[in-house]
Amino acid sequence: MSTRSPAQLGVIALLGVLTAYPSSARSQSARPEIEEIVTSASSIPLEARKVGSSITVITAKDLQEQGIRYVADALRNVPGVAVNRAGSFGSFTQIRLRGAESNHVLVLIDGIEVAPANSGEFDFSTLLTDNIERIEILRGPQSGLYGSNALAGVISVTTRQNFEHPGLSVSLESGSFKSSQLTFNGRVAGDRKSGNISVIYRSTEGANISQLGDEKDGDKNLTISGHGDLSLYKNLWLDGSYRYVEKHTQTDDFDFTGGPTQGWSIDGPGRSNTRDVNLAARATWLNKKGNWSTQFSAAYTEAELDADGNFGPFGSRTSRTKLALQTTMTMDQPSTQITHFLTGFAEHEEENFRDRFPSDPSQYPTLNRMLNGIGIEYRTEFNQKLYLSAVLRHDMNKEFDDATTHRLTATYLAHQEQTRFHASYGTGVTNPTFVEQFGFIPNIFTGNPDLEPEKSTGWDVGIERSFSEDRVSVDVTYFRSNLQDEIKTIFPSVSNAAGENHRRGVEVSFLGRLSEQINLSGSYTHLHSKDLDGATEVRRPKQTANVSLNYRFPGERARIHASVIHNGSMLDYDYRRGYVPAKSQLDSYTLINLGGSVLLTERLEFYGWIENLFDQQYEEVLTYNNPGRGFYAGIRLSIN
Repeated sequence: MSTRSPAQLGVIALLGVLTAYPSSARSQSARPEIEEIVTSASSIPLEARKVGSSITVITAKDLQEQGIRYVADALRNVPGVAVNRAGSFGSFTQIRLRGAESNHVLVLIDGIEVAPANSGEFDFSTLLTDNIERIEILRGPQSGLYGSNALAGVISVTTRQNFEHPGLSVSLESGSFKSSQLTFNGRVAGDRKSGNISVIYRSTEGANISQLGDEKDGDKNLTISGHGDLSLYKNLWLDGSYRYVEKHTQTDDFDFTGGPTQGWSIDGPGRSNTRDVNLAARATWLNKKGNWSTQFSAAYTEAELDADGNFGPFGSRTSRTKLALQTTMTMDQPSTQITHFLTGFAEHEEENFRDRFPSDPSQYPTLNRMLNGIGIEYRTEFNQKLYLSAVLRHDMNKEFDDATTHRLTATYLAHQEQTRFHASYGTGVTNPTFVEQFGFIPNIFTGNPDLEPEKSTGWDVGIERSFSEDRVSVDVTYFRSNLQDEIKTIFPSVSNAAGENHRRGVEVSFLGRLSEQINLSGSYTHLHSKDLDGATEVRRPKQTANVSLNYRFPGERARIHASVIHNGSMLDYDYRRGYVPAKSQLDSYTLINLGGSVLLTERLEFYGWIENLFDQQYEEVLTYNNPGRGFYAGIRLSIN
């Protein structure tokens, strides 16, 4: 893994002044005074009330008020989401939506797909929150819009951008586990251009991952990101983004020797060093009438892994280049109060993968594959009450079967918009990963070049209701899905399994403004997720719930926040009794977090928070410890 000098990092950061989508902050009332815009639910930005798919939005204000430092912890508050972190801060972290696998979730950062091609799943331990403007969690099959890996949904992260005024902010914080974080955000703005740069450095000694020792496992994370936009003419502008993450994490080994600690995580000198680069640029043209827009975008991602574990050093390098063209026509019929939107899009993608360690004569050279996709989306609005959409997409894959996917959504507003009915139906696919196709090292793990993409069909239906003059909002959604052609590992290879996995559940979310100073929000999920044999799948709690309370003191110079997060019991694979895994239960747990802040001056803010107030001991991966109670405090200087 390469090491960057401060000068090189500065050059990298400046490149950030060259796609991200527009964003807007959410009002704290149950119904925002300014209509909230979401960007992941359609090929064009869309008001949230028009979205038929289930979607949740987390804003920068939410993250700051709750003292959340990792995006994975913010996702614990979202219905339908399960989080599994294998130990302490910085440990590998998986996210599952509605009972699906972690590589069935497409993760976008500023519109860029960021999961490495060798595994297809994004490690959320790398993603810090300090430069994030919003997170959109779109649930249900979305491959009709996005193609592979959006089988169960999309998590779209937008970094801070589009500033109207120049300024800067600096924060410094410290706390338990010898944790510290330094954050710098600077921005420039003008009539026709704006840009920003963000630098975050976080370091922690961490806690011991293994339950059988006392060695601490630390983590260091350097994240540099930037965004810029330039208006060339009134109807033509450019924008782009850059993100660089370098992460060094201490890990423990997993005993697979058949000895007395077989199946346990054990202290060891393991390490995991990663480097991620995301770069994108986009040009947007809008005609003079404002009813025809065209966008061309280019994105590049690169991920390097250099690690050491039970079997010695190992590592890989993956990259992805993507070109996309999209054009949208708007047809408005004022006399009938009907509006039509028609979007066509085409994408070309190339992925590359190579094992870097260990060196072996049987190892494949750099592997690559190309994927092309075309699609069309139609949206229509009737009398500002009924909103319908349909998407059809066809993906052409050189190495495996082509795939055709679709999505239908509907939203209807009734009772003077106090009631919103929403529904969606769609299909999803997830392509085989490079490892599944070609193996790790061919004489150790043999790939299967005849694999087919995994396929899913899913639907949901829900109702959102506002009460008390829009001060309280409740949404209840029922969903079902099935998975076909699941790629199963039968060591030393993989194959598509016959039969279907079935998943269903209920999601409930609520948001209430109890007074001018008090906001209350929360969610609940009840999930049934069964494998091919009808048994409950691992690492998917049947029940999850959370409640958050935020109080602002009069004058809004101080605030306090409290949250309760409950994760029900779940199963995990257990190798402690042999090489063939059994299933053992992980106990349920409840975490209580407290936080608050006070403005010392107009520019200076002091804040602090407590994680895991009652020092709850819990596991999200069998035999892997999680940190206990932590106290943290910081100070933030903002100049506008």
